[in-house]
Amino acid sequence: MCLGDPQGALGTVELLLAKKGDAATQALRDGLRRGIETLGRLGAELKTTPSPVLLQAVADTHLGELGNPRTALAHLILLARAYPQGAHLRAAAESVFACAERLGGPAMSHRVLQWAARQVGEDALSVGQRLLLAEAASANGEPRTALRWLDRLPAEGVADGLRERAAQAWLGAADQLAAEPNGEDRDALAAYRRVLATSVGTARARAAVGAAKLLTRGGEHAAAARLLLDALAPQGTPAVRREALRLLAAGRVQRRDPLAYDVAEVGELVEFGFLEAAVARAQQLDGSLPASHPLRAQLRPHVARAFAGLAAYHVARGDVASAREAVQRWLRGASRDDDLPAALAQLAACHRMAGDERGLVEVLSRLAAEFPHRSEGAEARRQLMLLDTSRR
Repeated sequence: MCLGDPQGALGTVELLLAKKGDAATQALRDGLRRGIETLGRLGAELKTTPSPVLLQAVADTHLGELGNPRTALAHLILLARAYPQGAHLRAAAESVFACAERLGGPAMSHRVLQWAARQVGEDALSVGQRLLLAEAASANGEPRTALRWLDRLPAEGVADGLRERAAQAWLGAADQLAAEPNGEDRDALAAYRRVLATSVGTARARAAVGAAKLLTRGGEHAAAARLLLDALAPQGTPAVRREALRLLAAGRVQRRDPLAYDVAEVGELVEFGFLEAAVARAQQLDGSLPASHPLRAQLRPHVARAFAGLAAYHVARGDVASAREAVQRWLRGASRDDDLPAALAQLAACHRMAGDERGLVEVLSRLAAEFPHRSEGAEARRQLMLLDTSRR
C-alpha cells in the first residue's frame, strides 16, 4: 500500500483471507477494492473534466482507502500548482497535514507545510500541526524557524506523545545551532534548557550533555559538571552516559575547575554504587573546602545519598551494627536544613530493627518535635501513634 501498488496489496490481502478470514482483514480488502474502483472512476473523469474537486478526491482516496500518503501528497501539490486560488485550498491544506501525520514531520518539506499553514491560518493550527512544522523545519536545516514554531506550543495540556516529539524537535534544533561555526551558543543553550525544564528520560539526558558542552566552552565548568551528573541517570542511553563520563573525565584531567569536577566525582561514585569510596572522597573534599564555599551545597546531597545507601544496604543484610555506624558517621556531618531529618529517620530504622524501643521513641520524638513540617516528621508522628496504640 505504501509503495503505491494497490493491486499487489489486494492480492496479499486475499491470501491472508484464505488463511484467516477475520473482520479486520475483510474490512481492509473491502477498502482496497473500493479505493481501486473509485480511483479508476476518478481517473476517467479527470481526463475529460479536470477540476480541483476531482484532484482532492483522488488524493483522499490514495490517503484513505489505498494507504499511500506519498502519492496523495503528490496529487495535493499538483492541485495547489494547477489551481492556486479558491475555496478548495483549505481542504487541500488539511489533507497535506493528514499526509504529514502519516509520513512524519522530518520526511516533509517545510515549504509545503508552510503553504498549508497559510491556507489553514496560523492561529487556527492545532498543536500537532505546529509540531509537524517544527519537525520539518529542523529536519530541513532551519533550526531557528523550528524554535519559533516550538515556542508557539502550549506550556500545558500537551499529550505525552506530542510532548516527547516536541522534546526531540527542541534537541534537533539545539544540536544544529550548537554545531554552527559562527553561531551564538546562547540560543542553543536556551533550547537545551527548555528540554531540561520540561522533559524526562532520554531527552533530558541528551539535553544535559549538549548544554554541558556549551557551558564548558564558555568556562562555566561547575554548572557543566552538575549537568553531566544529570546525564548519568539510568534513563539515559548507554551512548549518552558514556559521553557524559568522557566529558567528566576530561574536565578532571584538564583541571580547569578542579573542585567542581572533584565534587562531580563523588556524585559519579554514588551513581554507580561505590558508596564507601564516595564517602571517603567526600571527606577528603570536606577538609579542603572553605566553610563558605558554594560547592559545599552541591557536595552535601551526594554525601547524603551515599550514607543513605550504605545504611539501607546494611539494613537489608541484617547487619544492625554496620548500619548504625554508617548513620552515626552521617549524623556527624548532617545539616539541619538538608539531610539531618533523613539521617534521623534512618537511625530510627536501625533502632526498630535492633528491637530498641526506647531509642526508637527518642529518635521519633525528636523528629516529630524538630521537623514537624518535613515528611520525616509527619511519619515519625504516625509511628509514635502506632506505638502508643499497641501498648494499650
